[in-house]
Amino acid sequence: MQAGRELDLEVAKALGWKVSEDEGIFCDEDGHVVDEPKFSTTWEGMGVLVEEARNNGLNLDFHTLHDRFIGYADGLTYSAYAETAPHAVCLAFLMAKGIAI
Repeated sequence: MQAGRELDLEVAKALGWKVSEDEGIFCDEDGHVVDEPKFSTTWEGMGVLVEEARNNGLNLDFHTLHDRFIGYADGLTYSAYAETAPHAVCLAFLMAKGIAI
């Protein structure tokens, strides 16, 4: 799955956020309206994902490998390759949650 809105929607849902795709409204798990997340396209968005995952007992990390990034979830159990760190981390997160991408 490519980085962008579709992937970010899947990540938000996996985090338990309430998403109104028609209206473009995102609410975090506490019901607070938040800006549309950019988990897969920005370092700031990736940071939000890493914090949220950690709060739910899932450790996310990444490493570089030549010209690509490897995203990891729960050590080396789930890993994904992508051209950017945010994209790789999002893919590994969804794998760890059992979401086919």
